[in-house]
This record gives sequence, structure tokens and C-alpha cells, in this order.
Amino acid sequence: MIAAMQHRWSATIEQLAELDRRKDFAALRQALQQLPTVCPEDHRAAITHWRGKAALMVGNLEEALPELAVAAQLDSQRAANHYLLGAGLVRQRQWLDARAALTRALKLQPALESARLELATVLLALAEPQQALELLQPLPDTADGPLRARRAQAAVDAAADPMAAAALAAKALCLDSRLPESLLLEWLQGTGGLLLAHRFKEGRAWLMALITLTPSVKAIANPVPRRIALIALLVLELLEPSTADLDPWQQQLRSLRWLPPSATEHSLWSTWLESWLMLVAGRLEDQPDRNQTRCSSVLKVVIAILPALEPPKTQNYGLFLRLEQLRQGIKPDRARGDDQLQLALNRHGHDGYALIALLVRCSELSNRALGDLRITLEHQLNRFCEGLLSHPQLLSVHAAPALLQEAIQDRQRRLKTLGAVRHRLAACHEGLSQQPRPLKNWLLLASEDLPQCVLYRVEQKRQQLEALGCSVRIIWRDQLLYWNWSDGLLWAHAVIVCRLPATVQVLRAIEACRLAGLPTWYDLDDLVVDPEHGVPPLATYGGTITPKMHRWLQLDVPLFAAAMQACDAAIVSTPTLARRWNELEPDQPVQVLANLAPLPLQKALRAPRRLGRRPRLLVASGTKAHKQVWVEELAPALDLLLNRNSELQLELLGHLQLPLVLQQHADRIRCHPYSDYPTYLSRIAEADIGLVALEPGLYTDAKSAIRWMEFSYLGLASVLSPTRTYTECLQDGVHARFAKGIDTWVATVEQLLADPRGTRAMAARAQQRAKQLFGPHQAKAFWKPLINPVDSSSAPVALPPRKLKLLVLNVYFAPQSVGGATRIAQDQVQVLSERLGDQWDITVLCTESDPYMNVEDPESAEIHHTQETAKSLSVWQVECPIPVQVHQWSGARVVRLTLPPRSWRHHHDMSVEAFCRRWFPQEGFDLVHCHCIQVMGVGPLNVARDLGIPYVVSLHDGWWLSPRQFLTTPSGRPVDVRDPLGHMEVIAAFDAEQQQQDRQRRTDLEQVLAGAAARLAVSQAFADLHGQAGIKDVLVMENRWQPMPAAGPRSKRPVDQALRCCFIGGLAIHKGMHVVQAALLQARPAEPGLELTVVDSSLEADVEHVMQWGETSVRVIPSIPMAAMAAFYAEQDVLLAPSIWPESYGLVSREALSAGLWVVASDIGAMADPIRHGENGHRVPAGDASALAAVLEQLSAEHPTPQPLLAFGGDQKPLHQELDQLYRSVLR
Repeated sequence: MIAAMQHRWSATIEQLAELDRRKDFAALRQALQQLPTVCPEDHRAAITHWRGKAALMVGNLEEALPELAVAAQLDSQRAANHYLLGAGLVRQRQWLDARAALTRALKLQPALESARLELATVLLALAEPQQALELLQPLPDTADGPLRARRAQAAVDAAADPMAAAALAAKALCLDSRLPESLLLEWLQGTGGLLLAHRFKEGRAWLMALITLTPSVKAIANPVPRRIALIALLVLELLEPSTADLDPWQQQLRSLRWLPPSATEHSLWSTWLESWLMLVAGRLEDQPDRNQTRCSSVLKVVIAILPALEPPKTQNYGLFLRLEQLRQGIKPDRARGDDQLQLALNRHGHDGYALIALLVRCSELSNRALGDLRITLEHQLNRFCEGLLSHPQLLSVHAAPALLQEAIQDRQRRLKTLGAVRHRLAACHEGLSQQPRPLKNWLLLASEDLPQCVLYRVEQKRQQLEALGCSVRIIWRDQLLYWNWSDGLLWAHAVIVCRLPATVQVLRAIEACRLAGLPTWYDLDDLVVDPEHGVPPLATYGGTITPKMHRWLQLDVPLFAAAMQACDAAIVSTPTLARRWNELEPDQPVQVLANLAPLPLQKALRAPRRLGRRPRLLVASGTKAHKQVWVEELAPALDLLLNRNSELQLELLGHLQLPLVLQQHADRIRCHPYSDYPTYLSRIAEADIGLVALEPGLYTDAKSAIRWMEFSYLGLASVLSPTRTYTECLQDGVHARFAKGIDTWVATVEQLLADPRGTRAMAARAQQRAKQLFGPHQAKAFWKPLINPVDSSSAPVALPPRKLKLLVLNVYFAPQSVGGATRIAQDQVQVLSERLGDQWDITVLCTESDPYMNVEDPESAEIHHTQETAKSLSVWQVECPIPVQVHQWSGARVVRLTLPPRSWRHHHDMSVEAFCRRWFPQEGFDLVHCHCIQVMGVGPLNVARDLGIPYVVSLHDGWWLSPRQFLTTPSGRPVDVRDPLGHMEVIAAFDAEQQQQDRQRRTDLEQVLAGAAARLAVSQAFADLHGQAGIKDVLVMENRWQPMPAAGPRSKRPVDQALRCCFIGGLAIHKGMHVVQAALLQARPAEPGLELTVVDSSLEADVEHVMQWGETSVRVIPSIPMAAMAAFYAEQDVLLAPSIWPESYGLVSREALSAGLWVVASDIGAMADPIRHGENGHRVPAGDASALAAVLEQLSAEHPTPQPLLAFGGDQKPLHQELDQLYRSVLR
């Protein structure tokens, strides 16, 4: 019987071996499943081997690995057992265990090529390419394709520099036409990084290597990346020619046009090819002497193939247009001055190195010039930041250490430039000073990328502050892409930046907070800001991340450091972290706030319990780091403990794979993936002893004690690696036990298991210590001094008496001093702040004249589409978020809104009103003074009325009476202010709906004016005009103005000098420019004639036009800063002010008179009020070109020298007293 059984088993083994030889692993697996559970001992090793191998080959790793581990133990001298085990571990990415198994296999069978391949894979994953190359080098060139591919990858990764790597890649590509597309993609990405870094020599070497690929018929995928290489190489030849004959490459590219686009090409287009082509286009446009024949030939081929490469719906028509113009030899636009800089910014937006130099030039511009470039500059900064994030990553794709260092330096250089330009842009405004006030409202700028950071950096801060009576708003990183969050600047008192990198949006937000006078803290709990210790060595990750990912983590260090440096102060979680940051940044204040127990942990508090009959150990990990110490130290210790104690159980939580050494105990180990926090805590609470193993070093010394805190709150005893954080706050044997090394871990845990009562007592002491160190009282002690600032005597700061809060409304405000009304509002704000700043707290609400702030986001696109359809309405019916800037000017706070472009006829904006309804109650304004409110509309006044806030309206123009605010129709006809439709040229031409809207506009505005506590006209003439329109009780508060400072005594004009006339106001019809032109065309001035300078504020800086009107030469120049107006007037003789609308006041005529100019002005409105006809000027009928021509002929023949007009004097009160008296009378 025994002989028969042995015979049957021998036959069975032979059948199984045959299935194995035929590689019919499905049948092999089925046959194995039909075998009895018990087999002869001499066949056990073989059957276990086949069970593991069959499961591995069909992809069932969960079943395969335990069987293969047992097989390797049963027959430890069989190389195949160790090889298959290692191959399975490779598929699990358990690199350290795989390395040990494969090394054993090769030791037993050195010629096992498949084991060499798998071990080379492991070594490459562990960033040991030289060892991988040495392993694969002996293989013949005729070896299998995968082996050659791995050898090529190892050789390239081990190369000392990009040139050597390119040569090795070329050799590999010549030998093997079927290298994996993933490898070619990686090589092409690294090549793109070289090109974008201006490393053209190395980039060309790589491109030459990649185009040498001659694919076989089966290698369909390989020509696709080759097409990318050909395009990049051909355009590189246009920049730096290396050969005269490009026809072979062009022919190759033409031959590949038939290929359909692939995901690989789309990926390469997005990551670098589009930027590379834009870079080349910009440089070619700067080369007027380029070889046009060569350029046209290459670009013709490239342009023909590009449409197939772009990802769907991302067509870059601008790129195609530029390449086509280059192909045709069309010269790009030329510009001068700041326009040239703007053109260069747009041209070189994808050339990071060129853009650095251009941005540095921008940071040296004047505020005015910088303002003119603002929209372009903001757009280019966004693009610059995209390159800052992506280009260094591409450069570090190749493994050469020198490239990584260059990539880090590149990112640091770009960050420095980005920070400098952002700071310079913010310097266009003066920041509000930080006030000693209770900090009750907090903004948290945060990211949702890491759940543990959300818990401890964001949610915990929110809970701590709210527990102390504060309010908290969280602004997520994605929201910072747009400005919709910025109304929080008015609500907040302080800001915490929670572990965000220094992107352009984050730096912009920090600068906005600084301008708004908000203190900023950067909150951090690890050394990610340290260039030396910020990223643990790759080996400590135990293969959980790739070498490329590890290089990219090192690239992130400057991003976090720059963001931290941009804040006023830092909050860190450990003393070690604080000490290290003080070494790196000694001038920045840093405070320590430990990661405290979250509310769910406090609620889950559990008393320590007795060790059960089946004690349970627990290991938890929330990151991919610290896996080397897990595999090499803690897991072997746990293996010994489980072997010695059959009742012992083990729980693994989070990012932990079961190492090979623990596979034999799988039935006593429960592995739980990463879960939500309450579930995580409930699983911890099931254990008795928690284990925390960390590698030694500054990185782990700086880590917080979160894990021990969680274990202790839930009643566990702990065994810990002796990092500095633990040793500084815990006593060994009192609050926890420290262990280092396998033997110490085993001995320490066994001592705890052997002494249940002592273990429970230590857990109880640990819990009390944890509550002492990390309880909510620690948050109160930390935050209370920040929330309520105290002086050195610890007594509350004595707050000054409450000032009256005044809100001033004007469409524009300094530094965008557009229009006379803006200057009047500025003068009033300035004098009141300077003279009565101790009594009045002044805020200005205005709009941004250059709306560079991005208003739209994808979620509000539909709203903005609806808003576009509403532009024809007189009431803005769609509420949208409004971007806000806050800064200081002459002691007043300026709140600047960015609104979509719109017609000034509209009188109400729903979004502005909704904004004011949120904002006004939190400010508690006492009084509102409204000047010009075009664009923003009457919404603020509606809110003031509803809240019972009195408001005063200054009438500077005719906006309140007519949609034509200058009371002139397009044809030049005066508007009848008594008629709501008096602005219409022909009533019948307007539909009934438009007429009704205009009537309703007049009714709405009359109601708002009727609700004003005072209506102030700036001249008697303008008060009378409003009286004619039915506006009652209009008082006169005449504008104040400052005389031009004397540039020297004005002498009589020489007889041989032309009469120098000037016109200030641009080409708008209501200013009468057409009257001036008509007058000059018919005037016959006496010799030497007339000269006219027109100041047109619509012109950009450095732009001038010269023309001839009749006998008069005309020069049109852009606006002149107020500081330079005295010098301008000193070069002029006559000011022409022939307005055809009834000017409300006329600052320009008074200032010109004070500068000693003769003024010729229309006789309507208040422009000509200060003119003494024939003594210091002439009054002419409005719109009468003949009368103006006659005056100019008279002035050219005579040589009048008027006496300068004096400013206000006599018994008039100073302006600040007049305003104070007005405001207080309104409040009474």
C-alpha cells in the first residue's frame, strides 16, 4: 500500500512538473487545488513551490507570497524559490525584502539572468544605478529585450553627466528598437528640462540619441516619442545650427505625419514641448538677421505636424500665428520704452531665464510705469510660477546629482525673483500699520492635500481659536488662484499660513495681508524648510517612493522656506524645529505650539486597562517615510516577539506593508489601511502597547510627539525610538520606554508584557503627562497673548478713545488720481487725516482703474455669462464675488474693488451692494461722504440708508441727472437736465424699454439724493444747475485747490517765440477739443505763430503724436504727474479750456492761472469763474470756434503777462475745520 501511494505521488509530481514546463499555470493551480491537504514530507517543498509559483503567475500575490516564503524556508538551497519570492515582492514594491531574496537567489545560481533583471529593478528603485549596471553588464548584447532595457536605464542613471548619459542612451537605442515607451518618455522629459534650462549642448546630444531609434515593425509605439525629438531638434537647429543639411531630419518628420497622436505626445506637449516652441519663437523674433530660408523650410514641416500633437481643446493659436509669421519672414511689432518691455514680457513668457532678467527690469520701474504694465505683469508672473514649479522638475528627471543641484538653484533663483517682483508690486501702495487691537477674526490659508495636515494644522487651529471666542475662516489653496477670497482682508485681524508652498498666489495673498495691516504667521510641524535636513535620505523610505520623487521632494524645500520667510513670524510644533529655524532665519520670530490633542482624541480618552490574555501590540504610520527602520529593525524584533509569545497579536495601521519576516505570522496580524480619524482612534484603543520606530537624525528629532500622545490618551503604554522630542519631554520608564536596535526592542517589550501591573501604571502616568503637555489648556496659554496683546507689565494695552468712522466714496483714488473729483476727494482725506486724525478714522472705498485682478473662476463662469447678458440693464442683477485690495494712503485706509468693465451710465451694482451689506455692519461707520460713484453705483448709499448711517453727497458732475454725466450728447448738444430723457438725440430712436429704464434711473437717483443729509455742489453755478433739475436744498462747498508752486518769475514772452498753448483733458467731445481744432484750422495767428500741446490721459507712457492743424503744430502727450505740472506750466503761455458742458468747477483753469498762464475758457459752468476778462484771460461762447480763433489771433499778436491768481484766503475756514464742522452738524 505504501509503495502504491508513493507511486501515485510520484506520478502526480511528474504531472505537476509537466504543467510547469508547459507554463500552463492555470491548469497547474487547478491540479494543486485537487491534492490532499497533507502530502509526503519529501514532496512538501516542491508542492509549496508550485503553489506559490502558480499563484504568482496568475497574479494572486496575496496567495503567492506566503507559499513562496515557506518554500524558501523548506528548500533554502533552491535558487528558484528565492527568485520567485523576490519577483513577487518586486511586484508588491517591497524593495528591501525583494533585495534580500534576489541576492540569495543569485548567490545560489549566479547565472540566473531573470534574477539579475529583478534585482536590477530593485536597485534602480533604491537609487543604486551603478550597482544595477554592474549586475547587468556581463549579460550579452543578445540578451532579452527587458534585460537590455533595464541595463540601458541603469547605465543612463549611473552616468556622471547628461552628455555621458546621452551617449549611453544612443548606444542602447541602437541595440534595441523596443525599449519601453515609459523609459523613452522619461528620457524625453529630461531632455525637455535640459532645453528649457538653456543647456542646448546636452539637449542636442539627447535629441540626437532619441532620433537614432530605428523601430521594428512590432514597435509601433516607439516612433511617437521620436517624432517629438525630431521637432525639438529641428527648431533647436534654428537657434544654434550644428549642420547645414537638415533635409534628412525633415524627411523623417514628414514620413511620421501619418501616425495618430498618442497620450505620450499629448503629455510631452503639455510638460515642455509647447514651452520650448514658444521659447524658440521668442528668441527667433529677437534675431532680425536669422537665416530666413532655413527658418521657413524647418517651420513649414513643423507647423504641418503640430496640430496632431496638441491635446484636444488646448489649441495655442498664438503659437501657430507666431511660427507662421516667422516662416513667412514677417517682422514682429516693434515698440519703445515701457511698451518694448511689455512686448518682451509677452514674447519671452516661456523662457524662464530671459523672464528673470525682464522681471528684474520691471521691479526697477517707477510706480506709474509699473501700473501701466500691471495686467501683463500679473499674467506673466502666473506663467513664471508655472515654470518655477515644472521646469526644475524636468531638469531633475535625469539622475545626475549636478542636475539636481542646478534645478534647486534654478528654483531658488526664480523664487527670489518672484518674491522681489511681488514685493515691488505691493510697494506701489503703502501698507497699513498693524494696530494693537484684539485679534478676534482669523484667516487660515491652507491646503487639503494631506489629511494629517488638515487635522493638526487647520482644523485644530480653528477649534482652538473658536474655543477662545474667535471667528475663523478657512481659505483653501485652490481659492487663492482667484481673488474672490479677498473680502476676508476686511474681516480678518490676523492670518495663519498653514504649510503652503511659495506659489505666486500664496505670495500674493501674504503681500495682500501685509498691505491690509494683518499680522501673518507661518505654521509648520516638520523640517521641510531646511535645505540640509528637510528631506530624509531615500534609503529611509524603504522603497516607498521612487528616486525621482525623492529628488522632487528636495526641490520642494525652497518653496516652503520662501513662504515661511514671507510671513511676519512662525509657529512650529517642537523646540528642535524652532531652534533649527532660528539658525536658518535668525531675524524672524518663532514660537512653539505643540500639536495638541484633537477634540475626537480628547473625547475618546480611555483609562489604561489590564493586559489581556492575548496582548495586542500596535504600529501606526501616516506617511511613506521611516520604512527602513520598520523593515530592518522593528519588524525583525516583532518576528522574535511573535515567535516567543504565541498569544501575542499585532495591529498595523496606515502606510505599512507586511514585511517578509512577518509573513509567517499573518494569521496573528491585522493590517488596516489608512482610514478616517475616528476609525483610526477606535483601532488604536483596541491595543495595549504602541510602538514608534524612527531613524536617528535631525529630521526625526524635529518631529512632534503625535503618535505617543494618541497612544497615551487611549490608555496604551509606549515603546519609542529616543528622538530629541521624546527625550526632552518624557522620562524613560516613567512615561514610556525607549528602544534602539532589535535586541533592545525585544527585551523592552518583553519586560512590559511580563509586568502587566507596571505596564498599566506607566500607561496611566503617560496619560496624565499627555494631558499635561497636550491638553486644551496649552492652546489657551499660547493663543491668549496673541488674541489680546499685552505690554511688558502684563496689563491690557490702553486703547485710544474711539474715533468717529468716516467712509469716503469715490470711483478712483490715489495712486490712481484720475479726474478732478478724485483730486478733491484726496485733498479732503489728506487734510482731515493730517489735522484731525486723532478724531476721525477714515476709510476710502474706490475701484481699481486697471482691473488686473482675476475676477472669474470656473465655478462662476455661468454667472459671468449671465452678467454679460445683463449689461444692457440699468440695474446689475447678478451678484458675483468682488476682488478687494486694502492699503493705506496718507493715514487713511483705502479699500479698492475690482469690478468688471461696464458703462458708466449704470447706477446700481448688486454685487457692490451685497458686499457693502456684509461689510458695513462689521465696520460701524458713523458717516459716509460720497463723491463720484460711477462704476460702483449707489449700492453703498442704499446700505447706509438702511442701516441708518447718514450720508453726504458732493455733486462733481451730471451723473446724478443724466446717463450722459457731462451733460452733452454725442453730437455735442447740451442735455436738458429737467427731462429724464433729455440726453436722447431722437426719442423715437430709443425703444420703450430703454426709455423706461432711463426714467427709472432718474427716479432712483433722485430718491438717493433726497435721502442725503446734505447735498453739496462744488460751485454756485452747479448748484443752480441741479436746482433747475428739481434737486432741492443743494448747498455750495467750493472746491479747494493748491496754487502751482512758482517755477520762477514769469517774464514777458519774447517776440520771436511762438505763443505756447496747452489743452488738458484729452480728446473727449465735452472738453471741446473739436472746438480747438476748428479754431486752429481757421486762425491766422501773427508771426511767429502758435504751438499747441495736448495732454491726453488716455495715452500710454512714452507715447506721443505730432500733427499739424492749419498753421499750428500740435503735439499730443500722455498725462503728467501732479508733481511735474508746475514745470509743465512754466513752459506754457496760454491754457485753452473751451468745454461745451457746464463744468462743475474747473481746477485746471485755477491752477493754470495761479501758475501765471493766460486762460481762455467757455462762458458756461464754473470753469471761467476766476477769469477777469482781458486781465488774466478771455471768456468765449461755448462751442464757438470762430470766437476762439479770434482770441488766439489777438493773443499771438499781443504778449499778455497776467498776474498769478491767488488761492483761497480771507475769512474762509481751513478745509479740515470746514469738513469737521459739516460732518459734526450732520451727525447732530
